[in-house]
Amino acid sequence: MKKNNLVQQEHGLTLIEVIASILLISIILLSFMSMFLQSSKTTATSDDIVNATYLAQKEMESIYKYRNNPIETVLEGPLNYHKESTSENIWVKQVDAVHIYVTLKDPDNLGLTPIIIEVKEDTSVKSKIENRYKLGG
Repeated sequence: MKKNNLVQQEHGLTLIEVIASILLISIILLSFMSMFLQSSKTTATSDDIVNATYLAQKEMESIYKYRNNPIETVLEGPLNYHKESTSENIWVKQVDAVHIYVTLKDPDNLGLTPIIIEVKEDTSVKSKIENRYKLGG
């Protein structure tokens, strides 16, 4: 007579095996979730920087467009800047949630005026661009 072995007739999973597989799957999913969250934060930050750089470039091109006119008149006129109270060479304007600062330096020996444009959100600089133009004619 044959002896039936109960161990060989089992075809299901034990509770320990189920818990171990759930734990393993959870660990794998958590590692992927943290990677996706970090990726979305990086994408959002990158979008902010690209948008700020575009805004700074657009303002620099507007200044270039009016470079033959007196710069102070252009900044306060068509470009809608106002002088910052702390300095006479810095103009500022607000566009949506950011502030755009235009700083004019003294012309160099070639007559080129350095222009620095900074796009700031709160107090952090999102973008900064610099160029030199011969202004005022």
